[in-house]
Amino acid sequence: MNQPAYHEMGVDTTNTVKADLSTSVLLSAFEQKTAEKLDSCDLNTSLYTNAYHCTRIKKCLLKKFSDEFIFDFRNQHLANKIQNHEA
Repeated sequence: MNQPAYHEMGVDTTNTVKADLSTSVLLSAFEQKTAEKLDSCDLNTSLYTNAYHCTRIKKCLLKKFSDEFIFDFRNQHLANKIQNHEA
């Protein structure tokens, strides 16, 4: 389903804030917390691609990244941005 245009949702694009984390921030936090070192292939590949040709990490680490970083860490960051945003 396509998202409606911003003006149709009442969003004022003149004062929007980029609140999401970049892939590089997520991967850096993952490396720091797990002591795993990702190679340049991982760092240069989109999280949302089906064409993943890098060396695979262990499934337990992939699950940890998905659960703790893409969901928990990212969602906590977004919630903090929303709570601390001044209108």
